[in-house]
Amino acid sequence: MFLIVVQALFFLLPAYVANGTPVILAKFGLFKSLSIPVDFGYKIKGEPVFGETKTYRGIFGGIVSALIVAGLQMFFYHYRPEYHYLFLFPYESVMIVLLGYLQGLGVGLGDLLKSYCKRRKHIKSTEPFVPWDQMDSWGAILLSLFIFVPSWPHLLAMLFV
Repeated sequence: MFLIVVQALFFLLPAYVANGTPVILAKFGLFKSLSIPVDFGYKIKGEPVFGETKTYRGIFGGIVSALIVAGLQMFFYHYRPEYHYLFLFPYESVMIVLLGYLQGLGVGLGDLLKSYCKRRKHIKSTEPFVPWDQMDSWGAILLSLFIFVPSWPHLLAMLFV
C-alpha cells in the first residue's frame, strides 16, 4: 500500500509543482507582465468571475513548471533505472512532456473552476472550500487520463492523499 501511495504522488509531482508555482511567481514578482487576471476584471452579479489572484502568470507558470518536472522525471527514468519502481509506466516517450503539460493545465483549470464556485457562494479566496479545495489535483488527474489510466488503487490514492 505504501508503494502505491508513493507511486501515485510521484506520478502527480508535475501537478503538485504546478499548483505551487503561481504563489512563488507572485511572491517574488516574477513575470509581472503576465499578472493579468484571467477574467479581465469582469464580474457576475457584482462578484468577480474568478478573482484578481487568478492570472495568466499563474496558469502559464504552472504549465511551464509541470513541463520541466515531467522532463526531469523522464531524464530520471532514463538515467536511474534502479528507481523504475517509482514510475507507473515507462517514461520513454516524448508523450511524458504532454503528460506534464496536461497536468499543469489541469491544475490551472481545476483552480479556476474552484475559484468560480467560491465566488458564486461568496467564499473568500483564502477560506477553505472542502472538499472542492482538491479540484486542482482532480483537474490534473482527469487530463492525465488522456495519456495513462492508472490502476484503481493508484487512482484512489491520487484522489484521497
